[in-house]
Amino acid sequence: IVIRHRSVPARPAELDGEVVILVEKGGGLDGAGAEAELRSAFGAFENARFEEGRWRVRFPTHAAAEEAVEAAAAAGALPGAIAVFLFYNSRPYLARGWTTFESAVSTEALARLAYFPGLGKLLDERLPPKVVEIDGAGPRVAEMEDRADEGMGPRNKRVIAAIEAASFTGKGDKPVVVGLYREYAAKVNNAMVDSGEKVKGEYEGEYNAAGEREGRGVMRFADGDIYEGEWKAGWFEGHGVYRHADGGVDAVFFKQSAPVGEAVRWMADGQRAARLRDGKAVEWISLEEARQTAE
Repeated sequence: IVIRHRSVPARPAELDGEVVILVEKGGGLDGAGAEAELRSAFGAFENARFEEGRWRVRFPTHAAAEEAVEAAAAAGALPGAIAVFLFYNSRPYLARGWTTFESAVSTEALARLAYFPGLGKLLDERLPPKVVEIDGAGPRVAEMEDRADEGMGPRNKRVIAAIEAASFTGKGDKPVVVGLYREYAAKVNNAMVDSGEKVKGEYEGEYNAAGEREGRGVMRFADGDIYEGEWKAGWFEGHGVYRHADGGVDAVFFKQSAPVGEAVRWMADGQRAARLRDGKAVEWISLEEARQTAE
């Protein structure tokens, strides 16, 4: 269960001007003897304290502290520093990178269950609420913020855009978090597909004499996934391309709608590819090897 408190209280006066500098272990700022280097970089501050892995310093005014943090981030002018930030973070909840990610993953399954109503009903009966808000008069179940008719592709793009627009303290966190979200969304989707419940969709293609889908055809599912390829007696059967709503693409051979043998998945970022065996990713491969395998 995710316990969420989205309102940000006012900054306590004792934290005015307080700045934290996270430092690299063994780097030039790792130790009490680096205070002179900090003063050279930041100018006037007081009450410098070195704690394990970080410095805390206080500037004369909070405005001066904000200017120091902005200057350090913009110029990268402090070698040995992993991150420089205000001790008190007044940034709104949904403008913070990790909380944006947390909200996204905690509601990912809820959003996808709109396309698996049978599974959704079962889980609703057996499991407690996933997200609880605690910043009101009392704890309450969080309202679903996603539109059921949005489609998973647009949702994934919206979440990734929100993560990329949010602020992170650590250097390099943003692309890592985008990757974590993509991987989590794919795992949730695969788990629901493996439940056996069918997602509704619209088919365009060939049929056999019995009125079953057979030959070549395209199925566009309600959640945004698309299958284009060969069919037999109503099943995916033979070679096909499965385009996931999150942007990932699989080139697969199917037997009665189950992926079999060796196949390829291109990740949504277009920069990575994986080898699949019976529909499961087993190793990363180069884009060129992926192309050759799919041919």
